[in-house]
Amino acid sequence: MESKDRIAGSIFLLAVTVSIFIGFNFFDINSSSFTSNVIKEGSVIEKKNCVEVSVPYESTENYNYYLKLQDGSAVNQEKFEFDRGFYRQAQIDIKNLDNEGGWVVVTINWETLDDKFTDKVRHYIEPDEIIEFNSEFDVDMGEDNKFNYNYKSEPIQKTRTVTKYKTETVCD
Repeated sequence: MESKDRIAGSIFLLAVTVSIFIGFNFFDINSSSFTSNVIKEGSVIEKKNCVEVSVPYESTENYNYYLKLQDGSAVNQEKFEFDRGFYRQAQIDIKNLDNEGGWVVVTINWETLDDKFTDKVRHYIEPDEIIEFNSEFDVDMGEDNKFNYNYKSEPIQKTRTVTKYKTETVCD
């Protein structure tokens, strides 16, 4: 009888060990389709080596392009007309250094002791062309005044193709 108890105990111990082993493997794999190097695809379980890699792809994107410009001479002259009286006239030359045309805005800020005025003048400039931007401001005869200006091109909407990268998991 003692040998039957030994055999039954051995069988019981073997059954418990196998159940524990199967239980751990079942729960580990079912918790995720990607667990370390074990991949579960449907009901088939395979051991694979997996690594994350950067994969290049091309994409198009929009961006704003601004013309390359250069200012030349800037003149502030006092002028007179019978029907208008005294006024100041600014003449500012802007050259397009770019190989394409576009719209350019010159902002002219006038100032006297009593008054301020801002004028925005807009012109289309072809490549290598020089355009004269003019602005006028009413003043009294001999009145002190000053002006400053800045210029910029309006943005030109362009599209370019760029290489981007995405991360993918690759297994052998």
